[in-house]
Amino acid sequence: MTLQEPTKRIRTTGGLVIAVFGARADVGVTTVATALARAFRSLGAEQVALVELDARAVRARSALLTGDVLVAVTDAEHFDVPGMNAVLIPQRDGVWTLALTRPRTPAMGDAKSVIVALDAIRARFPVIVVELEHQVNERTLAAFDAADRIVIVTEGSVPTLRGTQRVLRLCRRLNYPDEKMCVVVNRSDAPGSLAAADIAVALKREVVWKIGESDSFDVAGLAERLLAE
Repeated sequence: MTLQEPTKRIRTTGGLVIAVFGARADVGVTTVATALARAFRSLGAEQVALVELDARAVRARSALLTGDVLVAVTDAEHFDVPGMNAVLIPQRDGVWTLALTRPRTPAMGDAKSVIVALDAIRARFPVIVVELEHQVNERTLAAFDAADRIVIVTEGSVPTLRGTQRVLRLCRRLNYPDEKMCVVVNRSDAPGSLAAADIAVALKREVVWKIGESDSFDVAGLAERLLAE
């Protein structure tokens, strides 16, 4: 997708928070969020945090910190996240990801916990990518409020677009500015998928980026767009 060359910007006081959300569980939110975090690193962000506010995602992607593993991380470089039963630890690609400290306890609690956690992470990291659970609840809305940009991941199927329409209507009722919202179409070349132009008409919003099955999730251009003034 061709975009105008943006002006790159990484905040020096208070990190840039990008929330990634999908109205359905299988639209590729985890993959898009991970690819974005790595793309921000490639664009020069010295430290990028990838924060999963979906307890299932944390359990699936992070090693549970028990026994010797907990001791090792305690002695290593890490960031204790207030409001969450988790720490952020650096990975080899330079992206910091969550690992649970209390495996039998949910990673996060209510909306207040989300706000406390994101405020602390924003103060520590220049760029934060927040992966959200697909249900719209108090935690999701707290992350929406805290985010600088909201990336809505959708697909070209009718059921997915209907769910995306509902989320966008909610965001309009909450008076989020248009520039805060960013629609990304995943699997844009899947059989039966509507064309990006038709999706934009259905959603009454510009499709900022599209990802095809053969694109290997190259989202560097999308990351540049999100960093632009």
